[in-house]
Formats: sequence, structure tokens, C-alpha cells
Amino acid sequence: MKKVALINWLLGSVLMISGCSLVSVTDKSDKKQMDTMNVEKSKKEEAVSQKKTDLIDFEEEFQPPHFQVEDFSISNTVDEKMHITIDYTFDQELFDFMKSNSPEYYYLIEYPTQLVENTNLVKSDIIKGVELDESSTQMTYSIEIEEEIPEGFDIDSLMKEPTGFQLFILNKDKDPIHIIDDIYYYSDYDPDLSQTIVE
Repeated sequence: MKKVALINWLLGSVLMISGCSLVSVTDKSDKKQMDTMNVEKSKKEEAVSQKKTDLIDFEEEFQPPHFQVEDFSISNTVDEKMHITIDYTFDQELFDFMKSNSPEYYYLIEYPTQLVENTNLVKSDIIKGVELDESSTQMTYSIEIEEEIPEGFDIDSLMKEPTGFQLFILNKDKDPIHIIDDIYYYSDYDPDLSQTIVE
């Protein structure tokens, strides 16, 4: 009888120890799995954060040689409106980035004092930047704006030398990321010779 009781006690102890070991192993396995998941989550968050940082850093490249205004002109339309044209080009680096990331961005033109004082035109409407994707091949684009001007306004002087126009490049929140202080002079910008005209 004592032997049976002893055997039962031993079996019970062995089962209890096995159960504890099993619980311990399971706990360790769960902890390891949780640690792995946390590491993977952390890596994903870092990757997203890095992508955002890269995007912000690249916004700073919206200037020569990556972003170049090729031509800026003012003309008078048949119906006596002021027509503004800005031709611009992305270099290969900025072009590749725009294709891969398709960032949302905008343009805004602030008008010179001569225009503000005589026409009450202060700035253009906000213009959405062209959207590029992997199939895009064109690197040169145009911004075109037409504005009503009062009869008798001397547009000829602006057509000859359209100085004082500022081009704002805005991010998706419509906050400025770059300001081209004078588009007319910027279109002749030579990074080796010109003074800085980008803010």
C-alpha cells in the first residue's frame, strides 16, 4: 500500500514538474515571439520614418541643378489679359525621385509691387504640380496663368523685363519649401556665377 502511495506521489511530482517546465518553455517561446514582433515593428517604423525624412530632404533639392527654370515670360493676350509662362525642368535625380514617390506639391506666384499697386493682383491661385509615375518620360513642363488686368495698365514694361515675380514651391500642406526670389533672373541662373536667389 505504501509502495502504491509512493508511486502515485512520484508520478504526481513528475507530472507537476513537467507541467511547470512546459509552462516555462511556452512562456519563453511566447516572449521570444513577442520580442521578434517588436523588432519587426520597430524596423517598419524606422523605414517609414526614414522615407519621410528622405522626402523632406529631397524637397530641399527643388533648386539648381535639380530644378531649373528654363524660360519665364509675360505676354498680352488678344483679349487684353496678362499671360504668364514658366518652363521648368527636373534633372535626372529629381525626376527619378518624383517618379518613384509621386509627392504632392504646388506652385504659387507672388506678383511684383508694380502689379500689386496698379491692379490689386497680389498672387496667383495655387497650382498643383504635375504628377509623375514610373511610366513618365517627360522632364520639362510649363506653368501657365492668365490674369485679368485693368484697361490702360502698362503691361509692356513687364513684358520687356518681368522682374520681381516670386515662385513659391509648396508641400502637400501648402507650406513653402522653397522660394525663388526673382523668376526672371533665376531663369538665367548659373550655380558657378550667380548669387544665391533661392531661400
